Amino acid sequence: MKSLQTKSLSKIISIILNVIWWIEWIGSGVLITVILVTAFLKQSISLNFPLAFSSVTFKTVPSVSKDIPPGVINVTNGNFYMPVDNNWQNILMLLAASIAVCSVFIIITYQLKLLFFSLSNNQPFNVLNVLRIRNTGIGLIVLSLLLSFSNLIINQFLQSHFTWDKEISLTYTFNISYLVAGIIFIIVAKIFNEGVTLQEETNLTI
Repeated sequence: MKSLQTKSLSKIISIILNVIWWIEWIGSGVLITVILVTAFLKQSISLNFPLAFSSVTFKTVPSVSKDIPPGVINVTNGNFYMPVDNNWQNILMLLAASIAVCSVFIIITYQLKLLFFSLSNNQPFNVLNVLRIRNTGIGLIVLSLLLSFSNLIINQFLQSHFTWDKEISLTYTFNISYLVAGIIFIIVAKIFNEGVTLQEETNLTI
């Protein structure tokens, strides 16, 4: 009974991942098409950068009561909009960055899709699943490094091309969640590899 429930859950997750995989393909196609179309438009492109910066006092909120001191709104992040020319150099940079990020997401989802499809067919311990789990872990680590590297490049660009208020200091963020998840997947891959070895030994014994 428990085996059937696990199999059903794996099948449901496999279906969900398959849907997500197709959505990623469609979304990536739409994004790339939009970027290419903007190359033929005359107006500039408006880029939106999510920023993280040191805590600054955004606004003092006065109190209506003399017994209560005024409040202060502190902010540490926000969105920065910047218009850029839609020349081919900028278009190619946007295209390369979009393709890189979308490709990593699609590869990770595809590996998970194949993994859970295998689990739903009661084939957990095989060499292919070990590779799929390991590839997922590597993909997550690459994604973490890619996002962190893009944050570094964007911050360097913004600091060198804009004059910021003295109270605002851009900070660098490192997406540790993807990194930790990637390491966990690689550890799980090693565990699955041991399971594959035991399974092969059991089959030889039988």
